[in-house]
Amino acid sequence: MLKEHTSKHLRINIGDRNGDTPLHVACRSGSSSGTNTNNTNNTTNNNNKQHNLNIAIFLIEHGGNVYISNENNETPLTYIHNFDDKLMLEKASVS
Repeated sequence: MLKEHTSKHLRINIGDRNGDTPLHVACRSGSSSGTNTNNTNNTTNNNNKQHNLNIAIFLIEHGGNVYISNENNETPLTYIHNFDDKLMLEKASVS
């Protein structure tokens, strides 16, 4: 679905009322919630984290700006450590 929308030239660097762009949200959502040791919850968290990583990479590949600050002066790079993924760090460094 994202691919369809970006092909129609959506402005993916527009922030919400707090200045958060879709890339802010995807990067912030990359962190796992809580420290639950339940295997089902860990699998779900890992799947969600991978999904958010894929969204963040997609946004960067389609012009998502990693340097835009929100109202708290945070950029998507503020949250990029949540992914602990070499590919994500590479994508962010070339944008």
